[in-house]
Amino acid sequence: LLLSQRELARRSGVAERTIVSIENGQRPPRLETMRKLAETLGVDWREVAEFRAVIEGPEEKAAA
Repeated sequence: LLLSQRELARRSGVAERTIVSIENGQRPPRLETMRKLAETLGVDWREVAEFRAVIEGPEEKAAA
């Protein structure tokens, strides 16, 4: 599924500026936002959360 940020925002109900901020690493997604985006993209939100934890690694968690 290939969507623009605008289309993802429209379909998910998440503001486009929020999607941009998440993609740019300016802010982590809230749980409800992650659920909405995952549902729109047809993936399980828990898999998204696990993937996020893997790519952030222990350094990111310690800095938070």
